[in-house]
Amino acid sequence: MSPVQHFERPVAGIAHFGPINLSEFYEETTVRHLMLHNFGHPRENPDSYLRCSTHQHLDSVRGPLLMLQGAADAGVPPVMSSGMP
Repeated sequence: MSPVQHFERPVAGIAHFGPINLSEFYEETTVRHLMLHNFGHPRENPDSYLRCSTHQHLDSVRGPLLMLQGAADAGVPPVMSSGMP
């Protein structure tokens, strides 16, 4: 049994995908083909990009949040996570 099952809600979170705004990420990334595969084009599916962007959900974070990002990550430029408060 996982320890998380003992809690009614999570007490902490982990984000291992650095971009906080997927629309901006689409313009900056070297893995644009993955974004197209998963979400379509931002102009054609803006709601998907907004719904899945971290910055749209920050108000609901009530506990600690660990974000992991590599400084030399070629797929996710470090600037993509620098907007986190």
